[in-house]
Amino acid sequence: MTGYGHAEGVWGNRVFLIEIRSVNHRYLDVVFRLPRELLRLESALRDLVKKGISRGRVEIYLSERAKQDEPEEVTLNEGVLHAALNVLKRATRSEFVDMEPASVGHLLMVPGLFSVGTVDSQTCTGDDEQLFSILEEALQEFIARRRTEGLAIKAEILRFLDRAQSLHLGMKTRIPAIEALERERIVARVRGILGNTIDLASERLAVEVAYHAARSSVEEEMARIECHLHALLTLCREDGAVGRRMEFLLQELHRETNTLGAKAADLRLTEDVLELKHVLEQLKEQVQNIE
Repeated sequence: MTGYGHAEGVWGNRVFLIEIRSVNHRYLDVVFRLPRELLRLESALRDLVKKGISRGRVEIYLSERAKQDEPEEVTLNEGVLHAALNVLKRATRSEFVDMEPASVGHLLMVPGLFSVGTVDSQTCTGDDEQLFSILEEALQEFIARRRTEGLAIKAEILRFLDRAQSLHLGMKTRIPAIEALERERIVARVRGILGNTIDLASERLAVEVAYHAARSSVEEEMARIECHLHALLTLCREDGAVGRRMEFLLQELHRETNTLGAKAADLRLTEDVLELKHVLEQLKEQVQNIE
């Protein structure tokens, strides 16, 4: 979601520079920094931005300057001058202030005493479409740079997904043997508690063993993990904004992986679960960077 774009163009009798910067954000948050006389256009400019961007905190700065051939003039704010002189005169007469009489140097430090502008004070008088076209140009550069970064992020996501699928396949091939061993452990525990007083081949015992084996089965979790990984891979091939859907799938993957880890009755399976959780965290970090 990070990116930068800029464009410059003439609007009316002024030259405008538009800069667009963005950082990661859960939703779309567009912030404008506009001159006061352009606040009337903020809503229309915001609608234009939303057509090309769907996620991230986007800051748009618009600055202006006179054209090179535009004469500049300096205007003295006489009201500020008279007020400043009165204050300085009172200060020099005060017995609590030890200062020299007011000078030009003192006046130059008064904020707002001078204003600089063009001889033609009518700024921002061009067709609004001219300003929109400058913003469109900045947006195109911004989107192009984000697309370049997105391709690099996509390569990383695919690499992590490949690792997650390899871990899942390795666990899937070992689980039947692990579950068979778990059933043997249940029978052994029963034998240890009851000794030889029960027929280990009885139907009642078989039901109890099957019940406890089903409680420790991880087939459902493994099936859901496989489904979510496949869905993530499918989203990687889609165009458009997929970040929020990927975040949801990663939440579900974390939930299923945690359940799988709680049920794991094998040291190797536990190690693979921990490795899978680490890969999912790496995926999450990358997904937070995309729309």
